[in-house]
Parts: sequence; structure tokens; C-alpha cells
Amino acid sequence: MLFVITEDSLYYAAPNGDNWHNHVARDYIPDITGISVSIPPGDSATISQPFTTQTSWNLNRLEIVSFLQNPNLSPDSTKEVKQGGMIRIVNLAIQDYDHKHLAQKVLPTPNPCIDGTKFTFQLNNGSSYNINIYDECGSLVRRLSGVATGQIDNLHWDLKDNDNNRVNAGVYFFLFASDETNSNGKIVVR
Repeated sequence: MLFVITEDSLYYAAPNGDNWHNHVARDYIPDITGISVSIPPGDSATISQPFTTQTSWNLNRLEIVSFLQNPNLSPDSTKEVKQGGMIRIVNLAIQDYDHKHLAQKVLPTPNPCIDGTKFTFQLNNGSSYNINIYDECGSLVRRLSGVATGQIDNLHWDLKDNDNNRVNAGVYFFLFASDETNSNGKIVVR
């Protein structure tokens, strides 16, 4: 997955004689190699990347271009682009966060689990959060919620559904949602 900040309509005299330059790559996020992702058929992924812009760039002419590309070269020396998108930076809802309060990706541990698993995260004090756990068919199995302490919080799932019955072995999916961050993933129950 590649993210590129581009700037359009730049005017400068280049050695090749061109004065106008469009879609000039200003930055690669996080770098020129991108992010390796593996998405099983029928699944999806949400990828977020922080970025900054330079004061010399014109925000009204900046775009973020993203594309999912096959890393393998085909016989004609190309890499197939599977999906892509583009958005103007001025159209983003940009928020500045105090970095010490940013939650990291929420991952349940242990995973796979036998007796239970816990979610560890840190949010601002008083922030409410929800963790919804779904079965393979997408049906809600359990909803956990609470209010963050501002410290590192641990929330335990005892592998029971909303009716207090133990869930069967299998793959479950979770969605962690708060005002500050969202995260999702899967939990394997044995």
C-alpha cells in the first residue's frame, strides 16, 4: 500500500524546458516502499497513516494519492495496481492530537485464546469506548464498553456472549471504537 502527497500546478524552470509541473511527488508515507498488507479474499483493511506538510507547500494544491499494488513484477516489467484513490488535503478532516494520548493499535492477548483475552489501550481520561465482538457471520456476539482512566486500561473478555453463554471455538472479529481511535482485528478462540 503506497501513500503519496502530491502537489499540482508548480511553476519553475526545469532543465528539460518544462515550466509547469503537475502531480509532483512531495512525500511518500511512511516511505517510498509503502506498507505491506495481506488481505484475504472477501476481507478488507483500514490503514491510517499520520503525515505532515511543509510550510512551503500550497495546501490548496496538495492531494494524497493511495494505491494498492501487487509487489511482484509481471512479465512486461509492470506492477499491477489493484485499487487506488485520491483526495485533496483541504477536504480531509485534519485533527491534531497530543501524541502522548494517542492510542496504539488495540490487539487482544493472548490470541489464540482458551480461557479469555484482554484488550490493552490508553485513551484520554473520561473517553468512552466500545468493543463489539462478532462471529464469522457478522452477528454481534458481545458488546463491551467503558470509560478510560487516562492510564493504560485492560479490558478482559471472558469468551461469553451477551447472554452469558461461552462462545464456541472459532474465529471472531472485534471493532474497538472511541472518539480518539478505531481499531479492528480477529480473535481465534480454541
